[in-house]
Amino acid sequence: VLGKEGSVDFLDSSPWPVSILDAYININETEFLTYDQYNLRNPVPYPTVHPDALHWRPTAAAPGPRKAMPAQIHAAVLGTHATLSLEPVDMLRRFAEDVQFRAV
Repeated sequence: VLGKEGSVDFLDSSPWPVSILDAYININETEFLTYDQYNLRNPVPYPTVHPDALHWRPTAAAPGPRKAMPAQIHAAVLGTHATLSLEPVDMLRRFAEDVQFRAV
């Protein structure tokens, strides 16, 4: 069912009544639980600090000099799942729009 890579991303778009999380939480288990049932049995505690209290505080020190980006980057992307393998390269392209990426 999972293919040779153990890929379960097809479940999100399938009509099957299980999710990826249902599959993961039931590995090596003898009793099947849905994700909702698992959450009821294993509740996640509330954070000790309210998320609204967390925010970035700038440092007092002045930032150091910026390093120049190279004009060209050579990248080799390895993996069996093309979409997941190319995601880091796509993020780098978005971050460094002025840099030319070349495949190795």
